[in-house]
Amino acid sequence: RVEVGDVFNGCYRIVHRLHHNHLYEANDPDLPLMAGYPRGKSYLAKRLLKDLLGLTAHKNYAYFFGAPGTSNQGDGKPKLLDDTSPRLKRAALRERWLVIGFHIAAMGVAFASGWGVEYLLLWILPLLTIFQMLLRLR
Repeated sequence: RVEVGDVFNGCYRIVHRLHHNHLYEANDPDLPLMAGYPRGKSYLAKRLLKDLLGLTAHKNYAYFFGAPGTSNQGDGKPKLLDDTSPRLKRAALRERWLVIGFHIAAMGVAFASGWGVEYLLLWILPLLTIFQMLLRLR
């Protein structure tokens, strides 16, 4: 059974739980997002420009697609996701494939109906640029 609040929530739940389990520790996946601030206006301007150029999108999507929990600690400790329930891991994996499948299908429909350029300019480009800037300013 899937409820409205469950849709596309598993990936976020995993990463957010990792954040709270390791709050402000070296293993906190959110630490790179908030460490070292404030840094001044010029630093923010450079970061926002990188966001608007799409240079930071891969980091945010890797984060939400589970990258923080997939790397080994390097010191023989178990991976961060080892204590995540199999049910939640399956739900997150299913969500990832649903998101990817949605975008592939939407792009296919857009190009087949003559709206491919609009799909790229009005959906994909903002996801890679403006949305990244908004995430930084949250």
